Amino acid sequence: MSRRTRSRSRGRCAAVFVLLAGAATAFALLSLLHTRTAPPAPVRLNKRVGRQKLLAQQKILAHKHAISRARAKCNYGGVPRGDGSCACSAAFTPSTNCSRLLMRPSLREGAGGFSLRSADSSIWGASPIAHGGAYYIFASKMVNHCPVFGASGQNFWLTNSVVVLGESDQPQGPYVEVATILGDRKDPTLWDGRTAHNPTVRRAADGTFVLFYTGSTYDGDAPDCAGGHPPDSEIRPLAEHARGRQQIGVATAPHPRGPWKRPRWPVWNPTAGFGVPREFFKILYRRQIELVSHGSWTVRP
Repeated sequence: MSRRTRSRSRGRCAAVFVLLAGAATAFALLSLLHTRTAPPAPVRLNKRVGRQKLLAQQKILAHKHAISRARAKCNYGGVPRGDGSCACSAAFTPSTNCSRLLMRPSLREGAGGFSLRSADSSIWGASPIAHGGAYYIFASKMVNHCPVFGASGQNFWLTNSVVVLGESDQPQGPYVEVATILGDRKDPTLWDGRTAHNPTVRRAADGTFVLFYTGSTYDGDAPDCAGGHPPDSEIRPLAEHARGRQQIGVATAPHPRGPWKRPRWPVWNPTAGFGVPREFFKILYRRQIELVSHGSWTVRP
């Protein structure tokens, strides 16, 4: 082998060595970089801890669901004991499933509530309010000795209803009828000329008492049930006429006893919309009406 050939071979070996050394250095640097940027070693441990926490939460939820199911067996009126029985709360009669409320003895008729049975009349619904140490209740009364519903399905509440006031010195009553607040105006040209029904009383921020009610009107005389119930064929035309003219009004007074001022126009009806500024009130689900008072307000005359 000539001197030139040996020199070339040495040069190639040196080049290969340099390349290998460079590759080894690069691999070492990459390995170091990887160890510095890689996530911490206990990755699997963290996942296990996460699973353990999840399992613990699931056990807690399962325990809560088991308690809820057990309380459901006690009708949510008590808590279950270890032996499967129920420890009923004070509001429930002690029993195996706490299904009966512990009610006070009911008052005999006339000892409480608001009854007009002795006056041969019927009442419907009630809206109470307290004022000045007394208790007042507004209710719908059927005039002319008529019931709310007749034996043959007559709807006397559409033709014979007025709003009366009962008063008592205790909330449970008995309430005594003291006045007819919204009676038959005997004027079918007025929107509430014949009937007033479903009273709801509230007190505004300025102290005014506000009485919402359903008014209606119809042509003809109010049915009289003193000698027996008129037949449905006679009542139905009046009742259907009154049903189609039901509208909601609001009467105002400085005191539950009055004097009550009835509105000339309804505040709302199903077809014509609002009769007073909308911000004064809002009509809630199924005639639950609340007044939104701004300190001082007036009802449209």
